Amino acid sequence: MDMQPAEGEAPTTDPTTGITTIPVDITGVEVPQTAPQEIVIEVAASTQVGNNVFVVREIKADAFKTNDENVKVTKVILPDTEAPLTVEAGAMKPNGAPIDVQTPLALLDDYALMNTMKENYEANKVTAKATAPDRFFTFSSGVDVLVPEGVTVYRAFNENGNIRILPIEEANQSKIIKANNGVLLSCNEMKGGKAYEFVANPSGPKSGTKPATTDAKSYEGNSMVPVIEAKNYATGQYLIMKGNQFHTISANGKVPACKAVFDINKQ
Repeated sequence: MDMQPAEGEAPTTDPTTGITTIPVDITGVEVPQTAPQEIVIEVAASTQVGNNVFVVREIKADAFKTNDENVKVTKVILPDTEAPLTVEAGAMKPNGAPIDVQTPLALLDDYALMNTMKENYEANKVTAKATAPDRFFTFSSGVDVLVPEGVTVYRAFNENGNIRILPIEEANQSKIIKANNGVLLSCNEMKGGKAYEFVANPSGPKSGTKPATTDAKSYEGNSMVPVIEAKNYATGQYLIMKGNQFHTISANGKVPACKAVFDINKQ
């Protein structure tokens, strides 16, 4: 910073304090701007006031806007609800640009395909975090998903009564899990317990469409069937992964969304 005594102005001395003031010319001095405070907002599924419980069902367009230019919302974490909340247009662009949106894994496809989340989806800013229960776990989603770092994707198939697994290594498929396909995942950790981020990728279904629940069968020779929405399966035909092994599904056992089951009879 270049400071010069002001031209034509003489120093003055306060007779009481003895402090001398020298007029300084600060023309052209740049004052650094304060970086805005970046905050993450976690939306609660409900809130209680007294004896009344209010359930959150909608996020308004101006929900995350602020009049303070030094405060900037950079990420919103949506609650684990049975159905997705209604999100008004612009809600996830409080500063004019799409922000990061973290959703429950089971609702990743629902939120990604919302018209009002189109820009967030196309910017790879719609994500979900999930903890691997074991080293091997099954997965499916209604949208294309980027393979998390440290995760390998497999197809599984029946070979003479034995279940075999092989990595999916077709072009680009080691990086993207295609929508509506059941797959087997493994993490580099010998045990589960690690959280992985699943990023919705706009290379698949487009915004404004509803997640399909049928098997896309994108991987040849794959006997894994996607569970896009929680579903009851009769025992005898399907197997479920638990404790790093496939087990027979109990009678009318309900399999959670985003899992996959092994079809014994699928070729």
